[in-house]
Amino acid sequence: MKNNSLVSTAAVLLLALGNCGLLSAGSVRFLLLDEATASRELGFQDAKGIKKLENLSSGECSAPQDFDKGEGALQLVAMDRESPDGKPVATTVVVPDGMKAPLVLISPDEKEAAGVKALAVEDSKAGFPWGSILFVNTTGQALVIRHGEDETELAATPACQVVKPGGEARNISVQVAKQDDPGKTIYSAIWEHDPNVRKLALVVADADGANLQLKVIPEDRRLEE
Repeated sequence: MKNNSLVSTAAVLLLALGNCGLLSAGSVRFLLLDEATASRELGFQDAKGIKKLENLSSGECSAPQDFDKGEGALQLVAMDRESPDGKPVATTVVVPDGMKAPLVLISPDEKEAAGVKALAVEDSKAGFPWGSILFVNTTGQALVIRHGEDETELAATPACQVVKPGGEARNISVQVAKQDDPGKTIYSAIWEHDPNVRKLALVVADADGANLQLKVIPEDRRLEE
């Protein structure tokens, strides 16, 4: 991937893919959107109880964790915070029906009692195939993603969209603008499209929301052969 960014306030971080591959049935993985959250003591709760999450990082996905949804929802647990009844504080991870391979994105949010919030996105190769880009908007701002000759809108609420450039390996332009000011490009770069590689592209904002950053995690199917 080549970064020819034209805007100083935007950057692309190429993160190690690590374990961000296909999730097996009954398993879930976790990825931090902010490395500062790595100091938190977090776990998850399913029908079998609470399990602590070890070595969480913003640079790679966690190891796959078996989970049993049972009749309740998957919970992200802040093991370093207690509710008035002395139990760890938890926040619900919404895993839509039919999601085969949830990847849970964790970001700091002091408005939540747990101090974090979670977003599950589909990580299966059926929903997120080779040669595609999964854009995930966590900025709270409605965005327009221009890729090649096409445009994709991302809502202000946490939203994701799979983009399929198609065709042979080549360079494509990628630009980001706000929907309320589409003429002002806030990110511009040349990316390499490869039908053997899929990319998770996380659009995140800084603390005041003025600057945007793309964190890109590529996965190459040739490394799995």
